[in-house]
Amino acid sequence: DHWFRADYNVDFEQFVKYPRENDQNQYLTSEAALNFTDSFIHVDQSLSKTSSRSGTQFTERVSRLEHDVDTSGGYKFNRTTVRGGYNYFSRSFDSAIHKSLNYHAHKFYSGVAVETGPKTNITVDYAFTNYNYTKDSRRDGLENEIFLGFSGHFLPKTSFFSKFGYGRIDYDQATDADNFV
Repeated sequence: DHWFRADYNVDFEQFVKYPRENDQNQYLTSEAALNFTDSFIHVDQSLSKTSSRSGTQFTERVSRLEHDVDTSGGYKFNRTTVRGGYNYFSRSFDSAIHKSLNYHAHKFYSGVAVETGPKTNITVDYAFTNYNYTKDSRRDGLENEIFLGFSGHFLPKTSFFSKFGYGRIDYDQATDADNFV
């Protein structure tokens, strides 16, 4: 079955004791999927204008624009599914003091899933990412990741997914042997 979905969400944050912390965050997401008998194509996109501190190390509000686009496709034959895709992510800060943290990343990924039982799979995934900081090339880097995973449905409403692996980022201008910038 094919489908398309789009959502727009606004969070109004209101603080009675600290009104200077009042803010709004806006999120736009869309998804499209073309699912055929033996193949699929998915496209996901999100755009957010936020200053939320959730998931960051910021202690103050830092306004930023984040954009994420993910395209993927795959083909299933016999008990094996081959998939691959491309992801673009960018983060742009509004304040001049944080402009050096603006970056975008290009990720290419691929994977194979093999059905090992009626409702279980073993997966192997590889991803390559190129990070580009527009104002600070010392932070630019290349990342390689490889993962082995296991998924399954053991009860009608219970599923399990586990993935483990290795990832490494090599920074273009690392200043020491441990590859730290």
